[in-house]
Amino acid sequence: MIEAELGLSWDTLPLYCPLGPFKETLAGQECFAKVTSIVRQERKLHHLLEIEGKGALSLANSHRLGGIHVSPYALSREHYLGIRDTPICSPYKALSETSCFLIREEAKVGYVVWNVICRSRIALRALTRELGDGGVDSRVLSVKKINGSKRLTGRQVSILRLAFERGFFESPHATGVRELAKEMQCSPSTLVRLLRKGERKVLSDWFEVNRDLRSQDTR
Repeated sequence: MIEAELGLSWDTLPLYCPLGPFKETLAGQECFAKVTSIVRQERKLHHLLEIEGKGALSLANSHRLGGIHVSPYALSREHYLGIRDTPICSPYKALSETSCFLIREEAKVGYVVWNVICRSRIALRALTRELGDGGVDSRVLSVKKINGSKRLTGRQVSILRLAFERGFFESPHATGVRELAKEMQCSPSTLVRLLRKGERKVLSDWFEVNRDLRSQDTR
């Protein structure tokens, strides 16, 4: 299986798509919007919208969004949820014709980003072809294999997160190995070993996703 990131052109998306209204409003706001869940009921789709950042509440309440049938639910001062109903638009119809699954949709200035899970690159090509047949311009931004052996363990995630939050990766270090080991209740040698394994997995995943990028001249 693979996970792919697709960029869908705003100009070719129907305005009644879940993120369609953001085409006009997003550029003037310091926030982002994404669809985090989709439920189909007969000929309609129910989308759970998440809007975060400066101006999120005004954007969530904007009449131009239309179709939001619940008052925005505040997760924090600049983080809101809302539900929007739409007909089944061409991008979602294209998706239903393939073996790909949409796991995230996020509004950007100029385009919408889809994160999809596909069985293979053949399925991914079928999705881009179906999108094109439906009049939607799309391009593949990145592709990576889903390999369970490269996933971080819970312990590795905890140690990497703690090291990042405590400033271990800053220069100079804001904390050291001994302090982190004491907080994680393990020996310094164990902490170093888990940090290195976690870092290797993160870097391996990054280089796999960005393997097609050309070397940059940093002079």
